[in-house]
Amino acid sequence: MKLSDIDLDLRLPAPPLLLVSVLVIGAFVPATIASAIWYKRNKMTAEPRYHIFQDMDASIAVGAQEDSVVFSDGRGARPYAPGTVAWGRHTAAPDPGMLKDDDLAYRGFVVDPETGEPVRVGEGETATPEFLGGFPTIVSVNLRFLEHGQEQFNTFCMPCHGRDGLGEGPVHDRATLLVEQNGNPTGTAWTAPANLTDNKFAEGEYPNGHLFNTITHGAGNMAGYGSQIGVADRWAIVAYVRAIQAGSRSDAVAGVPHDHDGDGVADH
Repeated sequence: MKLSDIDLDLRLPAPPLLLVSVLVIGAFVPATIASAIWYKRNKMTAEPRYHIFQDMDASIAVGAQEDSVVFSDGRGARPYAPGTVAWGRHTAAPDPGMLKDDDLAYRGFVVDPETGEPVRVGEGETATPEFLGGFPTIVSVNLRFLEHGQEQFNTFCMPCHGRDGLGEGPVHDRATLLVEQNGNPTGTAWTAPANLTDNKFAEGEYPNGHLFNTITHGAGNMAGYGSQIGVADRWAIVAYVRAIQAGSRSDAVAGVPHDHDGDGVADH
């Protein structure tokens, strides 16, 4: 027998069509499903996503300042329960500042722990919260603190109240100019900022806690700055306003202990 007589066709037989179909479909279907999931997760649409199980997304929401028939007082926005404290941002290392458990430091007045309401002094409609007269223990009033208060005052308060606190800042000057134009064509309505050196804002009449609370929540036509200015920064502004009221900053801080090492604590 010659070598040429041997059949050397070693090619494998073609696989069955059914097997090929199963393999192709088995590869195509998962790829199609994965592509569809990727597309749905990355597509922006105003339509709500499909909920297999209904969750709080489908609950009836109450907008800000809306009424509610659920509660007896008719308010949708609920006050904090008495004694409630905030949970720290980081559970591993809670931030003590997040608790805000010092009412005098974070509110400027005393709160009744049983009711959660401000402790008031006076009678009837003239009753006012019992505002803090000095400064809370979370700050140290020294020269560095006053200088920081001056910086914060010039940033947030000066545009309306002026650098000297007389209520004649550049915003006031511009608004007054617009109002006094012939016929007031811009339709500007303007209420002059308060003169912070007026006797009614003196510490005896307007305690530090009251001034802090006003900076936080606003008063009259003045908006609150609680979301823009930190707690310690607001107290620094209070201290600087008192320095302005004293007559001149150099005189007002003459008796303030200096902070030579810059750690925010007065050196004695």
